[in-house]
Amino acid sequence: MCAKKLWTKYAPKERMRVQKSILTGLPGTVDDLTPAQFLKELKTYAGIDDAKLRANLYAFLNDITPTLDKYGVDMCIHPDDPPHPIFGLPRVLSTAADIRQMVRECPSKHVGLTLCTGSLGASLKNDEVAIFKEFAKRVFFCHFRNLEYEEDGVFHESQCHLVGKTDLPELMLAFLKEEKRRGEGIVVRPDHGRLMEIDTKRNCYCGYSYGGRVIGLAELRGLEIGLKAFCKI
Repeated sequence: MCAKKLWTKYAPKERMRVQKSILTGLPGTVDDLTPAQFLKELKTYAGIDDAKLRANLYAFLNDITPTLDKYGVDMCIHPDDPPHPIFGLPRVLSTAADIRQMVRECPSKHVGLTLCTGSLGASLKNDEVAIFKEFAKRVFFCHFRNLEYEEDGVFHESQCHLVGKTDLPELMLAFLKEEKRRGEGIVVRPDHGRLMEIDTKRNCYCGYSYGGRVIGLAELRGLEIGLKAFCKI
């Protein structure tokens, strides 16, 4: 059923729930925008197509590069979330090809990537393990979570950080080898988590529950320790 037909069947309460789900989940803001405010912000991108948005991104990154190089600061950019156009806006960092282009246009070793398995995993065309291996030297931050697919384009957060589309054991193995090569750790965040009983009285932003992410951290730490022990890393 198309969105317009489904919308006409919704009662005001159901429409408000959809509105809240969309407007409170937008990246780049912590504000709860109204529909009018959102449309106003959207207009600021009028006339900016794929090529222009990429050019702006590369210009910004290359502008800050001298400062990054001078002080040894690693700047990491998060992939598009989701990895497909929304509200008519182009996506510029959704695939390995996009990352490859950014690396070419922004050659500084301090311009890097946040490897988010959730955002990249929201496209069946992406191979998160292969992407990490190809750009490992430019990965400065990792968000580890997992998705389970019902069909192409239809998925939900996994009940376990280690189970789902992304082969987390294989990715963790590559991750640990890169840490060993560098001789230092890479920051990891157990991204998203289930809403646990301990969280029911907390004002948790969707996906960022305390208890759920602690469980995710425990799962990831267990995998890390197991791989280090059995693979002798």
